Amino acid sequence: MKEEYIEKGILKLYKETDSMSVNLSRILIELAGLIKKRKGKISLTKTEKKRFKIIFDYWQLFLRLLQGNLIGLITMDMERIK
Repeated sequence: MKEEYIEKGILKLYKETDSMSVNLSRILIELAGLIKKRKGKISLTKTEKKRFKIIFDYWQLFLRLLQGNLIGLITMDMERIK
């Protein structure tokens, strides 16, 4: 959901409720149980912290594999050029 007035700089985003998409996203995430709100502060639930850690670990593994494959491809190209 684009909000052109904010993106073009005509309006400034001062609080969450100034943007319908930001506000709606927070409400949906809270209703889905991904975050909790205590004393006016938003934080991840314990379950979501674990889930994000698992996703982060897999992402790091993917990046390492990608980096290794890229280095291998560069090395092969360099050998082929010689």
